[in-house]
Amino acid sequence: QSYWPLPWYLRNFDTVGYWPSPPENIKGLPIIISMPEQTAACNEQLADSHTALPRTLRSNVPITVHLRNDIWDAWTESE
Repeated sequence: QSYWPLPWYLRNFDTVGYWPSPPENIKGLPIIISMPEQTAACNEQLADSHTALPRTLRSNVPITVHLRNDIWDAWTESE
C-alpha cells in the first residue's frame, strides 16, 4: 500500500481514513493528504476550499497536503 507508513501522530486526529478515491464529503475536513493517484480528483473537489501543498511522505514518495483555506490564511497571516 502506497500510503504506509504515514506518521504515527496522525492517529491522534478524530477523523482519519484511507480511501482509494476521495469521498464526496471532504470539503469540510481541515487536512487531506492525497497520494499521486488521487491528487487530481482532490484538486478538482477542493479547488475552492483548500490550498494544495506538494510535499513528500518519504524519499521518492510525493503527496499533496490540502489545507483548508481558513487554516492556511491564519497560518500565513501569523508569519
